[in-house]
Amino acid sequence: MKWEPGIDVGEFCTPIDRCVCIETGAIDPLVVGTLEKSGYDYAPVRNRGSIIGLIETWQLRAKLNDRPELEASDQAIAHPQISSNISIDGLLDGMSRMRVALVTRGSDAEHHGERASVLGLITTADLNQRPLRTALYRILAWLEEELAQLIGRHFPDPPSWLKILSVDHRAPLIGYWELSKQEGVDISPIAWTTLPQLLKIVGASKDLRHALGFETGNSFDKCKGSIPDLRNRVMHPVRPLIRAFTDVPNVRATLQAMVELGTRVERLNEVRAA
Repeated sequence: MKWEPGIDVGEFCTPIDRCVCIETGAIDPLVVGTLEKSGYDYAPVRNRGSIIGLIETWQLRAKLNDRPELEASDQAIAHPQISSNISIDGLLDGMSRMRVALVTRGSDAEHHGERASVLGLITTADLNQRPLRTALYRILAWLEEELAQLIGRHFPDPPSWLKILSVDHRAPLIGYWELSKQEGVDISPIAWTTLPQLLKIVGASKDLRHALGFETGNSFDKCKGSIPDLRNRVMHPVRPLIRAFTDVPNVRATLQAMVELGTRVERLNEVRAA
């Protein structure tokens, strides 16, 4: 891959100064009430001015009803952390294991307690915000460009790959192609294909599959996975990427499939261009 996909989690996490935090020491019942009324499942824990971890709201309520004190060393305080500067895969990996995490500045995520510079709080729902969608779009665009380039090189004559598609998909592509020629600009119909169509063409070509290291159509389909579905969700701004916590590892697996397939195609393109 010619670039490393990364993301700045600090751009879309909830800033720590906007979070409802709980102080160590005597538990404030008003803060617990605010957390419950707002539907917040977790609260950042502040000790002597520094955020040291997270605690679940129900645990605060239980402590308030039992012994209304919260110590910095309390085992109920968890320390889930995500670095603000992280790869997309790293973000999805971390959020596959935890529903909420403190976002820390840079390499501070390697530390715990008061040494970490906490920027904010991220939850599973925050993954539906624009930055992750934009980052995934960049990878999808790279994959689409590499696939189109590979097909264009392997099938110099468009009808040879157009016949792979169904009549319903083939007809508009031929129409755009003919129209461009009438306008005096002969643009290959590959320019109007969609990512699912490009994947179908490559998957149907035994020569291309083998060149990419896939012995069977099933092995290619397994790698392709849910790429078309993720592409559709990315391209529709109001459609959630993450509908449930269990979607996070699925999106990560699809991301890995995109990178693996795109890397294979990119390398093959480089070999054939040499």
